Amino acid sequence: MAVRSGAIDSSEGFSLVELLVALTLLSVVVLIMGLLMNSLRVNSEALLAGFGEYDPADDGRHLDGDLRMLLRSQPDREVAVFALDGENALAWRRLMVDDQGRELPVEVFVAHDSEDRAVFRVLRSPEGAAVTNAVWRGVSRVDWRFWDGEEWHTAWPPGERNDAVPKLVRAELARGGERIRYDMPVPAAMKLEPETP
Repeated sequence: MAVRSGAIDSSEGFSLVELLVALTLLSVVVLIMGLLMNSLRVNSEALLAGFGEYDPADDGRHLDGDLRMLLRSQPDREVAVFALDGENALAWRRLMVDDQGRELPVEVFVAHDSEDRAVFRVLRSPEGAAVTNAVWRGVSRVDWRFWDGEEWHTAWPPGERNDAVPKLVRAELARGGERIRYDMPVPAAMKLEPETP
């Protein structure tokens, strides 16, 4: 058989090396796409977790922080350190750090607004500026209970002692058809006393 000069012997298809390179590139692309899809799944799960069911404990943490900073000193002997007034609103004073790093006393008021169906927390500074936050929403009624270490009270302060502080404050919230209890310890009232020998 005669072979013409200058003719190239071409075979149809790809060589083994070309197929291996193509498969390697394809596997890298599939791996990158798999990592991206996994990242999207994790991010979407984290985002959807933020839209889960409402947990009243998350909102009550504002009050936990306020009670941790409760001031036991009384600038005025007629004003109770911690009190529930006749309109079912709690009142106490706490320390707050201002922009210059100074600790200043501010007044804390926690009241239920039946029209807005919410429990509001108001911080009032000595300068008169007030900051209001909704602590619990969708609440039709709030009942407060106070534990003094021996028994529960529905009013505070008990008796004539304006310097008394409860050890535990319980908010009983009526939300829809359910009753929710939220307990808040008062660290200022939990003092360790040494045992007498």
